[in-house]
Amino acid sequence: MLELGLNPADLKQRIQQRTAALYGEGLVEETRGLLERYGPTCELLNTIGYGEAKSVLQQEHSPSEAMALTTRRTQQFAKRQRTWFRRQHAPIWLDAPGSEADPLQRALVEIERVLG
Repeated sequence: MLELGLNPADLKQRIQQRTAALYGEGLVEETRGLLERYGPTCELLNTIGYGEAKSVLQQEHSPSEAMALTTRRTQQFAKRQRTWFRRQHAPIWLDAPGSEADPLQRALVEIERVLG
């Protein structure tokens, strides 16, 4: 399996930016609406992001604490996903760190190797 990976160093920054955007675009208000509509036992409200937003509404965390916790939990989840994927599929990373080869050229070489 060929994979075009994401730079792990950039991943943390992208997760932080995405978390800030989610909160900035109204995640807490959306969570409030879900709580009103489905109640506090709705399983969706225990997922990454919603759980922390719910904790803001319940005054357990400040918005900045909730954002930091969401960011940390998302980073942990991303790491688990990468580990699982690596173990399941043994991918060939086309943009491996330290590789100077063009990802497209590397993909063509790997396809030729498999197909003959």
